[in-house]
Amino acid sequence: MARHKRGEYLDKSTRNHLDALDKLIALESQNHKPRQPDEFTVLDYMNKMSESGIHLSLSALKNRLTKLQKQGVIESRLIPQKGSLTRLYRVI
Repeated sequence: MARHKRGEYLDKSTRNHLDALDKLIALESQNHKPRQPDEFTVLDYMNKMSESGIHLSLSALKNRLTKLQKQGVIESRLIPQKGSLTRLYRVI
């Protein structure tokens, strides 16, 4: 209630910035969720392809995943893991 009351006196542009900040915080909290069972990394993808008898380089697989993401078949997110960022993919 106090937040609503505070926003009452702000001009429209300030309220829009606060809304954008809330959305950014929501996205950041999404990125700190642990890895879900339906998510995979490029290395997971490469291992499965190798098991199927298809041997491609890491860069070729990254390009393929980027293309699938642009087509809307998969989505990705970055999570902090072992001191660096790891990109996780998920089929939509």
